Parts: sequence; structure tokens; C-alpha cells
Amino acid sequence: MSKKNVLLIKSSINGDVSKSNQLSKAIVEKIKNTYQECLIDTIDLSENPPPFLTAEMYRAFITPKSERSPAQLAAILPSENMDNEFGPIVHDTGILQINYTQIEKN
Repeated sequence: MSKKNVLLIKSSINGDVSKSNQLSKAIVEKIKNTYQECLIDTIDLSENPPPFLTAEMYRAFITPKSERSPAQLAAILPSENMDNEFGPIVHDTGILQINYTQIEKN
């Protein structure tokens, strides 16, 4: 059986009290118990947020790589680093999205 990889992306600012984080933690634990050799990578966007897209970054992204200026390369470096670190995992991973929203009853 092939090795399983999981990329858990946490986006809730509510930390451990987040229903989404609680549910995803339970799912990841079940996966780890089923596939002992599973590799779990976690990105917590509330602790390490990606940079906000600026006009300068946008222009750099639409400029062909061979034509980017040093300033453009510096502007998109944090995004490039994140893509280099997690891109291969993301591009070879099935996606399970959990979005828990509490709905108030009137």
C-alpha cells in the first residue's frame, strides 16, 4: 500500500475551540490510526498567515518569470517559499474541506 500524506490547513482564528479544528483533529487522528506511516503536515494560517495580495505582488505574478525585477522577486518571495514548501504535497493530495458554521435559530 502506498504511503498516505495529509496536509491539514487550519484557517480558524478560534484555535482549539474552533469546531472545524476539533473535527479536523478527530479525522486526522482516525487517519493516523488507520495508516500508521501516514505523514501529516499542518499549516495554521492563523499563526502563520500568508501575505495579503498587493498590487505589486499581482504585477509580479503576471510578469513572466524571466522578466521579473529584483523588487518583484522580493515582493513574492514569501508566497514562493510557501508554494515550494507545500506545493508538491497540495498538488498530490485529495481534498477534504470542513467548514463548520453555527446557525442561530430564531
